[in-house]
Amino acid sequence: MNQPPFGAVLAAAEVGLPVVCLDLWAVGHWHVDRGELEGRVRAVWADRTGAPLRVDPILGMAHLDPAPAALRTADDHDRTRLEMRQVSWGDPALSLSPWVSSERSRPLVYLTLGTVGWGTVEVLQECLSGLSALSVDVLVAVGAYFDPADLGPLPASVHVERFVRQDLLLGEVTIAVHHGGSGTLLGAAAHGIPQLVMPMGADQFQNAEALVRSGAGLALSHGGVTAQTVRDGVLELLGEPRYRTSAGGLRSEIQAMPTPAATIPRLVELAQSPGSDDIEGGADQAKVVGGW
Repeated sequence: MNQPPFGAVLAAAEVGLPVVCLDLWAVGHWHVDRGELEGRVRAVWADRTGAPLRVDPILGMAHLDPAPAALRTADDHDRTRLEMRQVSWGDPALSLSPWVSSERSRPLVYLTLGTVGWGTVEVLQECLSGLSALSVDVLVAVGAYFDPADLGPLPASVHVERFVRQDLLLGEVTIAVHHGGSGTLLGAAAHGIPQLVMPMGADQFQNAEALVRSGAGLALSHGGVTAQTVRDGVLELLGEPRYRTSAGGLRSEIQAMPTPAATIPRLVELAQSPGSDDIEGGADQAKVVGGW
């Protein structure tokens, strides 16, 4: 399986290995100009060899797509699309904090800007200011980028951790408030959680649009994150049943998708198919080499 940088496609083609792309986006299409990227990859191939490139320079022979139908935007690569459910991974060295797993009478809101520092500490502070005005508990995951002390004094209803077992946490969450990254968005969708997203870069804007279109959440405009907009957004998600109904539909779609384990036979079949012989070496070297 290939994930950009795109050298993996060319390396596989050069040594005769079948290659499949693992998509890491949530909505089923590129957030950058695919044509421009394809041209650059083909130019590199042309510099290295005079032979034709018989696979898609971006996707290889096919691509594994974790996007449920309600989040997807159809593109002209559907013929090479293989559905595969995203399964959350958790660091076995981590466990849920007792604060999270304790019994509570109020909704639990999960707040994060991801693990790589999207946004600023001021964005988190605005979110917490709005959420602290509501009758909810808040778990904040700040990652390695932010210092929890930078958030300042916090009420007892707010608990801060650097990293959490998101695969265990999401089953306890009522509302997710986050940056719109594909992993967080699909993880929350898989648990039927309404979401308030605050896109800041990369694929997050398209993820936000797709989520709103599905009816399973709301989005704040870039630069529009204030205590008031966060408070109002979470209140609407809590108060309007239609968001949870739509989020439940997303969960059902994801549960109906093949698991990674169930996809392995399809990959073997693809690697052994006559089409794989277009790559020099073909089925004799059938191997899957790891989205965007």
